[in-house]
Amino acid sequence: MYEIQPEIHFPLVKRIFSVFLFAMHRLIGIFSLIFIILLFPGKSTGGGGQHYPNGAEGFLCGIAPDPGLYLVNYTTWYTSSSLRDNHGNDLKKLDFHLNLIADAPRLLYFPKFKILGASYGIYLTVPIYHANIKLKAGGFSLMNDSSSGTGDLVFSPLILGWHFQEILHWVFSFDISPPSGHYDARHPATTILSRNIWSFMPNLSVTWLVGPGIDISLKFLSEFHTKNHEYRTLFGQKAELEPGAEFHVDYAVGLPLSPDLRVGINGFFYQQLQDDRINDKTIENDRGRVFAIGPAARYSWKSWAVIFKEQFEIWVRNRPKGNISWIKIQHHF
Repeated sequence: MYEIQPEIHFPLVKRIFSVFLFAMHRLIGIFSLIFIILLFPGKSTGGGGQHYPNGAEGFLCGIAPDPGLYLVNYTTWYTSSSLRDNHGNDLKKLDFHLNLIADAPRLLYFPKFKILGASYGIYLTVPIYHANIKLKAGGFSLMNDSSSGTGDLVFSPLILGWHFQEILHWVFSFDISPPSGHYDARHPATTILSRNIWSFMPNLSVTWLVGPGIDISLKFLSEFHTKNHEYRTLFGQKAELEPGAEFHVDYAVGLPLSPDLRVGINGFFYQQLQDDRINDKTIENDRGRVFAIGPAARYSWKSWAVIFKEQFEIWVRNRPKGNISWIKIQHHF
């Protein structure tokens, strides 16, 4: 016969082991917290001052429109669940989620007179948004914030467009974004489209019409920023942030399938050129970079045009990696 051994309970040992596991879990969380602070000491979403929305322009962006008043409405949806470090590696120990829905109506006006042989125009854009951002590390919630409101408006007092016969077209614009949006440094979701700084953005758009209506379009834009005196670190401490200069390139190649329908590829490249500075201390190895590519289509009808774009981010450094969807509607009054 087999002898049945009595079951032995070790409640104290089990309790000690449970406490040990809980302590190790919290310890890992603390190290993860220290890691994220060291890795991203000055920002949560990359680009300490970026105002220009990557990939906003595409087909035929270098062709200045005819004189008149235009409404151009940009609607975008950005989603990301991955943060990338300085080497492009996914920070898998960090549970990160970012969702942004924004709508930016723009009034664009070109009078009939010209300056230096160029069409002259001005515009004003006022973005509205809803954003949600979450960040956890080792069980600790570092961020969990949602916000809806207005972002920093953008205007241009100077747009100049040249047409070189019917092949090459240029548009130069000097854009300005003042600190006018719903900014609260204690709520990270408000800081995505509101930066509490002045940004100055000279840019040049070029469209080259080649072959049977094929267009190659590029927009080059640089950003220069003032200081944010109301910035807060991940610890919640008030600080002074001086964002580094940034450079953007939007691109598109379009093929006409009919007089009204154009399809092709589009995307963008972004590179932060200078390090951010917090309280006059340089944040090294933290410059953002990203390249994106995806399909696009444009349909025009009478005084209307609708553009659909999808952009998939790759080659990402020091910022979130995600996907962007665009719907752009243009109307000539």
